[in-house]
Amino acid sequence: MAVVISTSAFSSDPESKVVEKAREAVESSSSDWKVLAESAQKCFKKEQNIDQAMEWINKSIEINPDPSNYEIKGDYYKSVKQYRKALQQYYEGILVGKKQNFWYDSRHLQKKVWESKQAIENLDKLGAYYHSIGDNKRAIEAYYLAIVAKKDANFSADVSDLQKKISYLR
Repeated sequence: MAVVISTSAFSSDPESKVVEKAREAVESSSSDWKVLAESAQKCFKKEQNIDQAMEWINKSIEINPDPSNYEIKGDYYKSVKQYRKALQQYYEGILVGKKQNFWYDSRHLQKKVWESKQAIENLDKLGAYYHSIGDNKRAIEAYYLAIVAKKDANFSADVSDLQKKISYLR
């Protein structure tokens, strides 16, 4: 028992090291847009230090709007199922890329736009799937996300069918 306690007391969390290294990189190069973007990306992937990572990516965009930093921000929003925000970032990345270089190849961002649009359209189907396998908690979550996505796309969208599905599952 003592060995387990002493070992765990001295072991370090590798995810924390990644965040720590990201902070150190930003502190040493706080005006380098690429370092800011890469550090934010590392934190987003580890799902740690999100608030500060968002500050870093925003500062990166402020210093040098580049398709890559918009893509990183869009990828974060996509990972937390905020698909409309992800779409906005991907679109902005395409526009910035085309503004910088008319021949900019935006196919990878266009693919992410399409995937995000598909995710929005499939949230209702995802809720139905979860309901069919008896996972009502996830079904309700998917239906809520579908409501948010529909309202985000069109404030006056009718979401009463989704609201009924949620009420039924409770």
